[in-house]
Amino acid sequence: MGFVSKRGRLVSSRSVPFRGKKGDVMNEFYFILFQLMLVLLVLVALIQYVNLTASGLKFEKRFTSMDLALLATTVQYVPGTLKHIYTPMAFEALIDLEHINNTVYINQKDSDLPSIVFWFLSDINRDPIDDRPIRLTGTRASEGGIFSDGEITPPYITYYRTGRKIAFDHTEISPFHKNCPVFNTSADLNSKTITISKVFSDPKDERNVSHPVNKIAQHIAARHRNLFKITKSPDKSESDLIIYVGDSGESRGPGSLVMFIPIDENTLLSRKLACILINDLLTDESYILFSQIMPIYTEHLDKESPLNVLKTKAGQATVFWDISGFTAEEFDYTITADAFATAILRYHGAEKLNIRSEKTMSTEAE
Repeated sequence: MGFVSKRGRLVSSRSVPFRGKKGDVMNEFYFILFQLMLVLLVLVALIQYVNLTASGLKFEKRFTSMDLALLATTVQYVPGTLKHIYTPMAFEALIDLEHINNTVYINQKDSDLPSIVFWFLSDINRDPIDDRPIRLTGTRASEGGIFSDGEITPPYITYYRTGRKIAFDHTEISPFHKNCPVFNTSADLNSKTITISKVFSDPKDERNVSHPVNKIAQHIAARHRNLFKITKSPDKSESDLIIYVGDSGESRGPGSLVMFIPIDENTLLSRKLACILINDLLTDESYILFSQIMPIYTEHLDKESPLNVLKTKAGQATVFWDISGFTAEEFDYTITADAFATAILRYHGAEKLNIRSEKTMSTEAE
């Protein structure tokens, strides 16, 4: 190693650029080249790992579960009626997905791999999302549809939402479903007196056992006797909730499902009850062409109006179902009775009844 003089000082020749032996310069060059190659190798390996992960089935399943969970939350909380078309990834294998208990499950068909899951928020005032398995195919050639085994093989997934119901089949929802008020009305049903009151526009109809009001009351009493108290003249001081069933005397078009509620301090309670009743009465078999909740001022009614019964006490939900829009032949009394019971349970935040219709029971018996 040589030294050079710099204003009276001895300085190593290595500290002077490009001076000294040729080997020293080459060493520096190879060292820098090795560093660059090492960085390049690490970068290539990282890119390959990311590409493999992003194109792998596990990544696709994880992404889809998160995407659908976010969508399921959004579908439940946006206002109004909704139809949303979701286009999933084109998986390389058959994938089954389900919405069960606030969780999206993604499974690979005929595989022992564990499910990919992701959670979503659920509105307790709505029915659970349709939990039938949805089959996601690897191609986009198949047409969407529901088959007899309950599977859906779509090139896309369509969410339908009206009122409290969310489904993947438009035939399972009704455009007349209502969005009900959201507030807590939970209570112990054992401590509540729930009254069904019969209202007749003609006193002679009271003795007619085939009259729709009487038949509705008969089916409710036969199927849910422990839940309701059925009477013609309810004791408002003892009743916590009253549902009137009869002819309001108002002009109604055919197929009109109308619930009258009083405008008073209990209007919000009555509106929630009426909304839940309408949604539970709407079925594929019903003849309903129109649904409406009609708030009224009872003090402005004619003295002879049947709607004068809509006068409440504090904290009492009251509804008048005007059945004049339907003929006797258009009622399915079993479904009506079960709808009343289910609506009362929903209103009070109780568990669902395990209800079987007479039609289902007779089929099972056969």
